[in-house]
Amino acid sequence: MCVDAVLTGKSANAFAVVRPPGHHATVDEPYGFCLFNNVAVAAQYAIDKHKLQRVLILDWDVHHGNGIQQAFYEDPRILYVSLHRYDNGTFFPIHSDSDYHNVGKKAGVGFNINIPWSNAQMGDREYMAAFAKIVMPIAYEFAPELVFVSAGFDAAMGDPLGRYLLTPSGYSCMTHLLSGLANGKVVIALEGGYNLKSISNSAEACVRSLLGNATPKSPIDIMSSPKNAKTIRSAAWKTIRDVAGEQEKYWKCLSGLQKIIAEMRPPGAQSDLNTTDQLAADLESLSVS
Repeated sequence: MCVDAVLTGKSANAFAVVRPPGHHATVDEPYGFCLFNNVAVAAQYAIDKHKLQRVLILDWDVHHGNGIQQAFYEDPRILYVSLHRYDNGTFFPIHSDSDYHNVGKKAGVGFNINIPWSNAQMGDREYMAAFAKIVMPIAYEFAPELVFVSAGFDAAMGDPLGRYLLTPSGYSCMTHLLSGLANGKVVIALEGGYNLKSISNSAEACVRSLLGNATPKSPIDIMSSPKNAKTIRSAAWKTIRDVAGEQEKYWKCLSGLQKIIAEMRPPGAQSDLNTTDQLAADLESLSVS
């Protein structure tokens, strides 16, 4: 219903409040509280019914969406990007398939992008850095006709399982940035979360961004927020550098990014304020007006 409404112009965008969540369900069986892979089914429907050729699935649930990855691992029509807690393979779903080395197979090589966080609690700044250097440049190069968001809110501040530090402003900003793609055709589907207050506040921020009822905080405001760490964690830079190194052979926009990051952030050091200012400026240039 959401896909048809958005692609026929009846709705500019959509937020699907679905339960149970779906991104862990595989093509063969339910898994991780997920019975049916809602976003995977919707994406395949968009391709089959509406003949789309380029669909982006952005998964910001704190867990890797192993089911979505499996479903489209060989399909170049689906670009799957997952930002998730990895902790060197020890965080659920506890397998190496969610590491950055897994880039797709056969025709789908380069269309699976894992951004696996380890060794630190990540928050708005780290996610903004990943959006600035990896997610949005690749998304614009891919030029999707439709954007899905697997929107788990278990990376939100206050979630007892995810234990990450994303704020409603961070989710709003990510939604705002993604709305600059596909002429604003964005479908958000609710995934996981274990704190009702965190879920409701974060989901509300996303809906307000979709509706245009509230101007989201700019990346500059988010990166200067006292709720966030003063610097981007060095563990995040390592992940971003590793992902860029693995993906640069498939995406022109990443050419030379490792060298740029190395110049921005000396080995072993956290970023300074000038770096975060530059990242914020990069994201501002990618924002929709």
